[in-house]
Amino acid sequence: MNIHDLQRIRVELSKQIEPPMVPALVVDEKFIIPVPEKGEEEDKYISRCISSIIDEYGQEQASGICYSQWENRGS
Repeated sequence: MNIHDLQRIRVELSKQIEPPMVPALVVDEKFIIPVPEKGEEEDKYISRCISSIIDEYGQEQASGICYSQWENRGS
């Protein structure tokens, strides 16, 4: 099996996925990821953020999203 075989298999498998896969971090207008508020402490923000998105993303992914938001605050 070579790279061309693998690419062909990937394309054929992707055609079988319904609906098409979308990136996990896509946020629509009814689902907003909170941003850190001015002066908010890290632990307070992380707790608030995770609790507001955990139902949508699950614990592990929500934690990653919120810590990333914290690290990129003010950018």
